[in-house]
Amino acid sequence: MQMHELTNEQLLQAFVDSLPEEEKATLIAIAAHTSAHGKGRPDMSTVARFAKTFGVEVGRVAPFFGYVPRRNRKRWVDVAEGAQAPSDISAVHRSYLPGLFTYRLLGGRMAFTDTIH
Repeated sequence: MQMHELTNEQLLQAFVDSLPEEEKATLIAIAAHTSAHGKGRPDMSTVARFAKTFGVEVGRVAPFFGYVPRRNRKRWVDVAEGAQAPSDISAVHRSYLPGLFTYRLLGGRMAFTDTIH
């Protein structure tokens, strides 16, 4: 099957399957924690806490939940809040693009607990 023939869910699953196990486990844990607390999406402090716990660079998982770094790498911008190009956002590094692509593919929602097997 060609990539352009995949549904969004199949594309998401294929992409997530290509992630390192640590990152995949971190994404699933964040999604499960957030869902268990009845939230639609985690806040940045939750993402950072889980990334640290799992030993994963926060920049590798934050974009999956709609967060990109500002010029000051310790500050993050919530893409869902409409902050698409304020002057203090650094150019989005290409390593963040897969996560943002996935986030937007899901329509800006967190659906990892439904789609990741």
